[in-house]
This record gives sequence, structure tokens and C-alpha cells, in this order.
Amino acid sequence: MICDHTAVSVPENGVQLSRYCSQGTIFPSLGSRTQANNAAQRGELRLNGMKVHGANRVFEGDVLSLESPLPKPLSPPELRRVEKFFEEL
Repeated sequence: MICDHTAVSVPENGVQLSRYCSQGTIFPSLGSRTQANNAAQRGELRLNGMKVHGANRVFEGDVLSLESPLPKPLSPPELRRVEKFFEEL
């Protein structure tokens, strides 16, 4: 799943990507600068479609994209544990 955001209300000299995204209002899953930096390193957080680092600067009108990877499928033992959990409820 890909979420896009167009930067608004950015200072004239820009702001670091990790700082801009760590506010939790842009992409709720990135609640800290570390999480934003890690997402950028993995290539999940992009700036204007390009792979970047958390130190890159964001300017007004830039488009940020966050691609959330799909969760890994459950292994058979994990699936049985989940099924057993719901049966006990």
C-alpha cells in the first residue's frame, strides 16, 4: 500500500525529511525520526519518487510517498496458534 503526501507549510529553507515525517500526522506509522530514517533506508519512504536519506530536505510542494510492505504470511504453526486463540474466546 502506498500513501502520498504533498508538503505544505514548510519553512523557506526546508526541513529534514526525518523531522518532517516524525510528527505522526503525515504518516502515523512514522512516530519518530528513527522510524522515518529507517523507512528511508529501506526505500519505503521516498521524496518526489526518489530514494532518499532522512537528512534530505523537504520543501513546500514536494511529494512524499510511504510504501508499507505487506505483512508476511503466517507459518502453519503460527496459524494454528491464532486459530486456537479464537476457538478459546
